Amino acid sequence: MEKYSFENTKQEENIIKEKVEIGNVEEREKEKDNIKKINIPGFKEIEYTEKVINFPKNIIEETGGVEGYVRKTISWNELLKFWDINDDDWGKMEKGHNLFSREDAEEENEINKNMGGSGIYGENNLKELPSKKSVENFKRANGIELIIKELTNNEFIGQTLNHVINRGNTIKDETFGKNKMLEEIKITDYERIYDTKTNKLLFAEETEKKEEKKEEMKNKIKKNNGTYSQSNFGFNLTNPEKFWRGYHFEENYDADSPSVEHIVLGFKMDTHNTALRKYCEKVIELLGIQERLKEENFISRDEYIHDIQAKETIISLLLPIKERGIDNTIFPSNPSDKIKATAKHTVIFGHQDQGEHPRIPIVRNHPGIKNLKLCHADYALIPTKNGINILEMITTQESKEESI
Repeated sequence: MEKYSFENTKQEENIIKEKVEIGNVEEREKEKDNIKKINIPGFKEIEYTEKVINFPKNIIEETGGVEGYVRKTISWNELLKFWDINDDDWGKMEKGHNLFSREDAEEENEINKNMGGSGIYGENNLKELPSKKSVENFKRANGIELIIKELTNNEFIGQTLNHVINRGNTIKDETFGKNKMLEEIKITDYERIYDTKTNKLLFAEETEKKEEKKEEMKNKIKKNNGTYSQSNFGFNLTNPEKFWRGYHFEENYDADSPSVEHIVLGFKMDTHNTALRKYCEKVIELLGIQERLKEENFISRDEYIHDIQAKETIISLLLPIKERGIDNTIFPSNPSDKIKATAKHTVIFGHQDQGEHPRIPIVRNHPGIKNLKLCHADYALIPTKNGINILEMITTQESKEESI
């Protein structure tokens, strides 16, 4: 698939209302380069550009109401000015991954020599390390985290359940197109397949032990158009303020601040994204139907831990529950002891110490539920070779839809 840059295809600064057709998404420049500044408390101003990306009608319908997004872009030059880091030190810092300074190494050398050694780091090693000043500046601002929070009214990261898409160490050399946010979230771990009309469970991956038989059965059933698939193992998220890099940490999921080379998606509790809200409401309705058919759809035990977490997560994304009119009694297993279901709580899952975390259940090919896409997040952080892009989704006003 061809890749498209987030940057303008034209470089003239004074073009007004420029319209560029890119794939099946239109970009409309509502005004000439909209340059703004924002003060980061405790630091200084930083400059960014802001643009509105509008999706065409067919995409709005396909996504269930995502109209586009507001994109705020900060150039790498502006970021380095903000951190007061020169290009040489930034290269030695490896895009924020190496926070071990030359002065730190010299101090370790001194300790080693005092103990009778000859030093640990040679002169060539020391030359490859950044200055302590640059490292401390970056750490004091917590990388890009304070900037992101300030540009999103302290919602993104702080009030969102987050997913980090690990793309390795080459992100600044790549570009991402506007179609990126239209990619579907496809999760097939612990997949179950149901009959669309009856919601009867036809296949559950966790009960089939032979891998070759799993694929054979899944493919055979999927040829029937009257089925939908569901994975409650779902789309892994972390609690607000927490990050991980696509793999399990031994003790917890608390990594450093968001990397300047990873895509981060943020799903806000009590979400602003009406398309995500519709998705969650319909999945809750579907889970309620499945719950009432539990005896008929018996798998091997009442509930797996990821089933409970999937329910808890979508409830959290719909808060406040009472104002939304969501009936929480459809879950007789009473997951309330596992969840602190208010946006005021930083940790919403009591069993995170067991290596568990929030997860959005993925329902695909159900006639009454739109397939989940990246644009169903409230926010996204996307680094490109020209800078970091902070996206806030624009969605239609809620409308009453039929039940599934």
